[in-house]
Amino acid sequence: IHSAYVPDRNIIFLSIALLTEYLDGLLARKYHWATTVGQVLDPIADKLLALSVGATFIALHKITLLELIFIYIRDITAALGFLCMVLIFRNTEMIQRFKPNMFGKIPTAFQYFVFFDILTRPTPDYWLILLTGVLSFIASVLYLLNFFLRP
Repeated sequence: IHSAYVPDRNIIFLSIALLTEYLDGLLARKYHWATTVGQVLDPIADKLLALSVGATFIALHKITLLELIFIYIRDITAALGFLCMVLIFRNTEMIQRFKPNMFGKIPTAFQYFVFFDILTRPTPDYWLILLTGVLSFIASVLYLLNFFLRP
């Protein structure tokens, strides 16, 4: 019987996607290939990758929608902030005030730990999901404070 869920192949695909994402950022910084368009499109591409992985896990009944929302609280906050800046304030210059920092990168790493956990175990580690959600929430609060309190 052929299963649509083949962990080995999925781990390889996810690893390649993460490797290309890492190399993209590394090469852009190292060779000064960063552009304003890239600053906007790269986070969108990152979110689409994470969202597609999460949606796949929901479709495969490996994770619930509520768990996915909890894991992505920082991403949801960032997306809503982006939309507010563009649609309400009509100020795209404000976007440049959002700079990636370690508090944002840590939850991203944990999101992918959760994804690999889901791919390698029959049931996800709910403590890891909880920790990821808490880290994402903390990152959201820190981003908001940094944005609104920065002169």
